[in-house]
Amino acid sequence: MATESANPPLKSRGRLLAVGLAALMAALAAADAADTIPGLRVEAPYWATRGTAARVLVMRPPESQLGVILLPGGHGNLNLDGQAQIGWGLDDFVLRTRASYAEAGLTTVIPDIPVDRKPPAPLADYRWSEAQADDLRAISATLGREVQRVFIIAYDRGATAVLNTAARHKLDLVSGVALISPLLETAEPPDAAADASTRIGLGDMPVLLIDHQLDKCSAALVAHLKAASAGRTAPGFHSVSLPGGSAQFRLQDPFAYHGDPCNKDARHALAGLEARVSATVIDWVKAQAAAQR
Repeated sequence: MATESANPPLKSRGRLLAVGLAALMAALAAADAADTIPGLRVEAPYWATRGTAARVLVMRPPESQLGVILLPGGHGNLNLDGQAQIGWGLDDFVLRTRASYAEAGLTTVIPDIPVDRKPPAPLADYRWSEAQADDLRAISATLGREVQRVFIIAYDRGATAVLNTAARHKLDLVSGVALISPLLETAEPPDAAADASTRIGLGDMPVLLIDHQLDKCSAALVAHLKAASAGRTAPGFHSVSLPGGSAQFRLQDPFAYHGDPCNKDARHALAGLEARVSATVIDWVKAQAAAQR
């Protein structure tokens, strides 16, 4: 009679090892940030949203006056734990560059999805929903009680959350948004209110749009946003299309983006351009904050 081995199959063991290494690298990155930024506090509390709560990663440098909310791409389920360790998304652009914002003196917040949307609850329609807009506004309000100005920096499908919230007129507590390699997550059925935000170009809100010149994934939405913002009377739209970077993107967690080719694409991920892009965003945030005083 065949007996079942007590050890997992080789493929499963390889996945477990990769996940374990990814978690270890996340822990080391958090430790490095805490060590290199004097007085930095890193925690992961629950913040109240619309009748529920979401765990958020918070990086608080001393005497911070400005705050940024980083919205990752992909499905957005970070699986944050109480020790501020990230369970998913280490290869996401805003997660790779998160320490740079804290180093620049910005209170940095990265929200996980709310508890009522955790699996097995459906997540596919969340970024288009009224609930998502309410959650993002609530997080903006909580951060706004700590700092003078709040900005949102969204990568990949995180842009869908921003455009949805803008279309529902719930970005009123935000001083500006940066969209990096933006993608629209498909809505089923399509949401006319969310689509409207791309047509109006987020109104007169300051917008920074960053993409790679060779990123085919974001090309259509980038062109749409540029066209929608053409002719605006307010000088609030700034677009940066970058060349260069790396043609290869080595994933820390190769299992994280199964079936999602864009998030594994070096141009879309802005591989090799992390320092340049984050510096551009930080300079823009500080310039907008100064202009709005």
